[in-house]
Amino acid sequence: MYKYAPTNVVKYYASYKEIAMISTTTREVRLRSYLTSIQMHCKEIIRLGNIKDGGWEVCNDIRFRPRHPCLVYSFGINWDWGFDEDVVKTYDCEVHSFDPSMTYSGKRPNIHFHRIGLINKRNLYDFKRKWNMTTLDDIRTILDNGARKIDILKIDIEWDEWIVLPNIIKSGVLKYVTQILIELHSPGNLERMKTVRSLYSEGFRIFWYHRNHFCRRNKAYIEYSICFEVCFVRI
Repeated sequence: MYKYAPTNVVKYYASYKEIAMISTTTREVRLRSYLTSIQMHCKEIIRLGNIKDGGWEVCNDIRFRPRHPCLVYSFGINWDWGFDEDVVKTYDCEVHSFDPSMTYSGKRPNIHFHRIGLINKRNLYDFKRKWNMTTLDDIRTILDNGARKIDILKIDIEWDEWIVLPNIIKSGVLKYVTQILIELHSPGNLERMKTVRSLYSEGFRIFWYHRNHFCRRNKAYIEYSICFEVCFVRI
């Protein structure tokens, strides 16, 4: 049996009303505490991709590991194909890689590149960045993956995760997702706290986290990380 331990942080967020009553400073502290808490014990964790920045941890336990024919969505590539290639080598999955900032016409076995970004509205064109964007639910429809399970959903999109997550949760897509690997940025505000609480309500538990020390900020002459690579499984 898989056991998870709701932390005091999660217990504290019994309702959105209670979250709204927390001060801004406390929200930041609580969010950091939450993102660095292990809620679910994964017996075997493997790292796929770069050993430094760019790699991700995957729960390889029988209950959660991808099985052929498996499906993986990888948002945010930045020319680092290490994770996507390791997914193919390890699990023989069909991988769809997304990055609107890249132009790529090469071929990699079982990896399909899409020059499109993830956002909270369908068919949105970002004129400032000149990017084509759309929702996760729309992407599943376009790729005819509507009835398929997404074994791993990786999201590394530099702050935009807080824009897209509420839409993903509301769309109901997460019921098809087994693992979420995502880079989350702090500080916390009310909406971000609600989003994290909603992920918990959807059944996602943290089995691994990593402070990304390539993403730092100075405050009161103390340097600290503001990026957390957080890995979830749906129990």
